[in-house]
Amino acid sequence: MPTGGPSSAPPLVVVPGMLCDASLWSDVTFPEGYWVHHVALTKPDIGAMAEDLLSSVSGPFVAVGLSLGAIVAFEALRRAPERFRGLCVMSTNAGAPRPSSTPPGARWTD
Repeated sequence: MPTGGPSSAPPLVVVPGMLCDASLWSDVTFPEGYWVHHVALTKPDIGAMAEDLLSSVSGPFVAVGLSLGAIVAFEALRRAPERFRGLCVMSTNAGAPRPSSTPPGARWTD
């Protein structure tokens, strides 16, 4: 936890999972001294969502992502590692989708 207050702490950029919104985090108590910024997942692809995350705040930040939000954070980290001061990912997989995790009838594209 930062000791210098909000001005010295990087913002927390929180990204929900698929079909979730900022209310996902309503019962979470974030550390004191951090400004918390919520990013909505509204774009049609991971790259565009990662760009939304990166443009949501200026300067360095800590990303917090759940499921799809974590995948978006991984992509943002790949694009701008110098901006990250921390990364918290939950309930996700850092690897590419595998056939065993693909729902019947779904197709994954690169």
